[in-house]
Amino acid sequence: LVVVAIIAILAAMLLPALSKAREKARQGVCMSNLKGLGLAIFLYAQDYDDYAPLTYNGASGYGWYSNPKFLPLVGLPSYSSGVATRTRKNKLTLCPSDPAPYSPWSDPKYPWMSYGLYIRLHYRVDVTPPEYKAKKLHRFTDGTRCPMWADTNSASVGCYFINPSMGAPWGGILKRHNEGANVCFMDGHVGRVTELSQLNFQNP
Repeated sequence: LVVVAIIAILAAMLLPALSKAREKARQGVCMSNLKGLGLAIFLYAQDYDDYAPLTYNGASGYGWYSNPKFLPLVGLPSYSSGVATRTRKNKLTLCPSDPAPYSPWSDPKYPWMSYGLYIRLHYRVDVTPPEYKAKKLHRFTDGTRCPMWADTNSASVGCYFINPSMGAPWGGILKRHNEGANVCFMDGHVGRVTELSQLNFQNP
């Protein structure tokens, strides 16, 4: 009985440390995913005169998650191919710490998503009515602080974009990893954000 009690005490001491270690590993995978998504944006922009894929069009529902030119860059078949992408295997768009990733509407050709793309790459919400106007990447001059991709709230319909006007003050960014959020910034680097002061929601 003494031995069993000692084992139980040791297990109770070790479990929190093991849980933190597992989350640290998941955080690393998530950061790698965001790095890949950022690289995909740069590859797309090389072919389209420095423009990123459309973030979201509220009128049509069209966005990066259905763009036939962008999805293959993240290892997914295009929406128009008719192939179902709603699978846990599309790893680049899924954070391993996200228990319930979101997918728009009920169409299995849309992928599961844990990350949002910055809406101000294409969408002006500071005017009425909102404008769908593309902006070149080089216009975002604070590349070390302006987000491109980030962990977003899967419970939100708008989880596939970062929108400071809709999800103030964090713009829908979710601190999913030990009170911090992983963010891919406009210059391509990926970092962990814990304070709002680390971000600059540029609107050039």
